Amino acid sequence: MNVGNPTVWIDIDNPPQVQYLAPVAEELERRGFRVVITARDNAITHQLLRDRGTPFLPVGRAFGKQKWKKVSGVLGRALRLVLAVQGTSPKMILCASRSGALAARLRGIPGFIICDYEHAELSSYTKLGTYVAFPDSIDQEIFRSRGFASDRVLPFPGLKEHLTFHGRDIASEETFRPFGLDPAHAVVAFRPPAAEAHYYSSKSKVVYEALLDHLAARDDIHLVFLPRYSWQAEQLNCWNWRCPVLVPENPIPPVSLLKGADLVISSGGTMLREAAFLGVPSYSIFQSAIGEVDKDLEAKGQLILIKGPEEFDRFRFEKKTSAGPTTEAADTMDCLLKLVLSRAGLATSEDDS
Repeated sequence: MNVGNPTVWIDIDNPPQVQYLAPVAEELERRGFRVVITARDNAITHQLLRDRGTPFLPVGRAFGKQKWKKVSGVLGRALRLVLAVQGTSPKMILCASRSGALAARLRGIPGFIICDYEHAELSSYTKLGTYVAFPDSIDQEIFRSRGFASDRVLPFPGLKEHLTFHGRDIASEETFRPFGLDPAHAVVAFRPPAAEAHYYSSKSKVVYEALLDHLAARDDIHLVFLPRYSWQAEQLNCWNWRCPVLVPENPIPPVSLLKGADLVISSGGTMLREAAFLGVPSYSIFQSAIGEVDKDLEAKGQLILIKGPEEFDRFRFEKKTSAGPTTEAADTMDCLLKLVLSRAGLATSEDDS
């Protein structure tokens, strides 16, 4: 165990971050660090953490769609974060949120973000002196050109999904089975666009609604609709569905869901990359700038990018024959922790080995 048991702070801002930051917290604890986790009450974030048995401090709520609410939300939550960890003396913070990065600056400790979409708004992080860790399929020069100092650019091998599935026995986990549905019909897991995100494109709405028309007319699928916002589920009533549509009342464990899905359609996002990682046929209807990670997955045949309704014939609504990790193993967890811990002055003998 590391002498003095220094504390590492992890802040979780939304549900997808639970998937890859919680395993990092577990690995840090295994290495002898004390870990404090803060988490925003945003959609099902808290529920996912409870389902994992992960202790956390609740800090903040969803901000709202308007820009002024997002700005005030980030500022207010950063202050609450600082107050929440008083007495724990964290030596660094690992997060993927502006409020977490700002809280690091306010406390005077190193702040690290994990970013696998280089077209996100990054100027706030550069101004705060945040370190950025990212998959090495993204050219380092992209982050330098966005204002990050060379010593704060930290590429790691593999994908952040290597963190998500680090040490997990995927084969032993349960498989989601929709109750009472025709087993011959393909199960489609569908995640709609992040309509309130700053990178949202108006074309996404056009493609998304055209795809709902397309799916509603089919009678050979079972649709598991996974809304980002409650109003997206309510909009489903605008279509006459020939196929069964399931909107889960409670979160479905992500691995269980992906094992049970025959294909995944999503407007980008973490779930899509997890599906591609696990070998589930994956289709992106994301219409904003495509990131290098998704381009790399497409080049490897693990992801299909749908550019518009004219490409809907590329969907294959078929029962999948098998699934399992299709991405080569990588020392992602070890390399990431070596990078961030060394920059924070917390490297251990295990990190140096």
